[in-house]
Amino acid sequence: MLIEHYPNPVLQRFFVQDVWEINSQYETANTVYQCISTIRKVFTSMSFNGNIIKTMPRKGLTLSPSVSFEAIHSNIIMEVNI
Repeated sequence: MLIEHYPNPVLQRFFVQDVWEINSQYETANTVYQCISTIRKVFTSMSFNGNIIKTMPRKGLTLSPSVSFEAIHSNIIMEVNI
């Protein structure tokens, strides 16, 4: 969702609706932020330093402007410009 809406922020409720509720699962906002935290840790473990996923208070989550994307054969390649 963050890639699809980049550079616009995505509200937490849209994650809940489009990721969990569409699959007949109902989760709390805390679950969304736990998942985001896990994704951030994975980026850090892959040596992507910096805040790739940015929290914008009262606006939602977005990807850092230092991230660029390129579609290759229907796969998404991420590049971080640091």
